[in-house]
Amino acid sequence: MENLCYKIEGLKIDPKNETTALEARQIGNRHFAKDTNFLKSLELYNKSLAYSPIGSTNMSICYANRSAAFFHAGLFKISLENIDLALKYGFRMSLNRNWNSLSYPPNEKYPFMVDGIELATSEKFGRYLRAKRDFNPGDVILRDKAILRFVDPDSKYSRCNYCLKSNLLNLQPCEYCSTAMFCGNECKNLAWKRYHKFECGTLYDPFVPSIRATLMVFTLFNDTSKIKDFILTAQNNPMTIFDFDYKSMREEDYFKIIFGMASNKSKLSEKDLLFLETSMKLRMYILLEETELNQLLNTQELKDLFLETSILLTLILNANSHAFYCLARMPNIGTPYKKDKFGKCLLPVLSLTNHSCEPKVNSAFRNNIAYLFVTRPIKAGEQIFDSYGPSFLNQTKDERKLLLHSYHFDCTCNACVKNYPVSELLPSKNISFDIVKKMELDCLDKDSFKNLMKESMEVFKKYNHHYPTKELCKLEQDIAAITECEINGFPLEFRMARII
Repeated sequence: MENLCYKIEGLKIDPKNETTALEARQIGNRHFAKDTNFLKSLELYNKSLAYSPIGSTNMSICYANRSAAFFHAGLFKISLENIDLALKYGFRMSLNRNWNSLSYPPNEKYPFMVDGIELATSEKFGRYLRAKRDFNPGDVILRDKAILRFVDPDSKYSRCNYCLKSNLLNLQPCEYCSTAMFCGNECKNLAWKRYHKFECGTLYDPFVPSIRATLMVFTLFNDTSKIKDFILTAQNNPMTIFDFDYKSMREEDYFKIIFGMASNKSKLSEKDLLFLETSMKLRMYILLEETELNQLLNTQELKDLFLETSILLTLILNANSHAFYCLARMPNIGTPYKKDKFGKCLLPVLSLTNHSCEPKVNSAFRNNIAYLFVTRPIKAGEQIFDSYGPSFLNQTKDERKLLLHSYHFDCTCNACVKNYPVSELLPSKNISFDIVKKMELDCLDKDSFKNLMKESMEVFKKYNHHYPTKELCKLEQDIAAITECEINGFPLEFRMARII
C-alpha cells in the first residue's frame, strides 16, 4: 500500500510555487549576466514562468527578464512580445511607481528635502548643507529638479533633446536637423520655441549648452530690454532656492539662482578669457548669419549683451553643472553594473554642496529630478559633501587634483589629506557581506530593501573604523547601485544599455 501511495504521489504534477519560480529566475539572471549563450537563461526563465502563479509580481518581472535575453540574442520581435506580456501581467506598476517620497518627513518650508537638513555658512566653505540628525545607508534625503538640461552628444539618439527622458527609445526626430530627437510633440514644440529654432542645423559642439542657456534667457522675456537689469540684479544680490517661496517659484526665479552661482571668472587668465570670448563670438556670428537670431538681437547693445551672457553662462556651467547618469548592466565583466553619462544639468539645491573625493552620498536621476541618498552613515552636525566627479576609488590624488583644477580650489577631504590609495590597492578585511548576492538587483521590494539597509548599517557600525577597505568600499558602491534601482523602480536586468 505504501508503495502504491508513493507511486500515486509521483504521478501528481508540481503545483505553482512562488519560491521555486523566484529561485529559477534568479539562477537564470546569473546565467544571463555571465553567458553570451542565452539558451540556459531562457530555459530557466521558462521554468520560472511555469511555476509562477498567474498575475504574480515574479511573472511580470520574469517576462521582462526574458525580453532582455531575447533582445541580446537579436530576437527583437520576440523581445517586444515579452515586453507586452510583462506589461500585461502588472509590470507597468513597477515602471510607474511614484518615487516622490523622501525617507523622512519633509521640511515644511522646503519640501524638496527632509526636515533633518539645514543651510549653513562658514568662511572656508561658504554656503553648504548640514545634517541636523543622523542618516543611514539607503536614506533618500533630498530631491532636486534640474533647471537647465543638456543631452550628452553620445546620447543624442537615445534621449529627448528637451527633457532628456529616454521614452524607451521611442523618439521623434527633428524635421530639419539630424542631431535632435524628442519624446513627443510637446517637448519638440517647447524646444523649438525656446532655443532649437536658432541652433537647429547650425551648431553642435561643446559650447552648445551655454549658447542654449543664453537663448533660453533671451526668449524668457517679451521685452529684451529688461534682460541686462535682470542679470545685474541677480549677480549683485545672489540668491539661493532658500530665499524664495518654493511653492510659488517661476522660471525667472530659477534664472536668478543661476546668475547668482559662482562663475570663478576672476580666477581665469586673460588668455583663457580671450579664447572664450573669441569662441562665443564665432558661434554667435554663425547664428546671426544663418538663423532668426538677428531678429531677436536687433540692436548692437543686445548683440553685446548676448555675447557677455553666453560667456558668463559658460563659466557658471563649468563651475556648477552636474552630470546625469543611469545605471546599466555590464555583461561578462566582474562587476554587474556601471554608470553611463547621458547629459548634464544645473541643480539649484545640490549646487550648494561642496566637493569631497570620499562623499557619503550619491545621486540617482529619475524624470529630471536628482535624488540624493546616503551610502555611508552621516552623523548630526556633519556637512553633506557631494562629489563633483573625482573619486579616490578611481583616481590618484594627483589625477584628482588635475580634474578639480577647473573648479579652482584645493580639496581637503580625508582622501586627499591622508592620500588614500585607489580601490585596487586598498587594504582588505575579513568582512563577509555581499549585498548583491543577498538580493537580486532586479527583484526589489520595500521591505527587503529596508532590511538590507539595516544589515548594511550594522556592518558599518562594526567596521567603520577600518574605512577605507576593499570590502567597505564595495559595500558602499553596492548600496548606491541598489538604492538607484529602488528609486527608479525598474529592474536592472531589463536595462539595455541606456534605455531607462
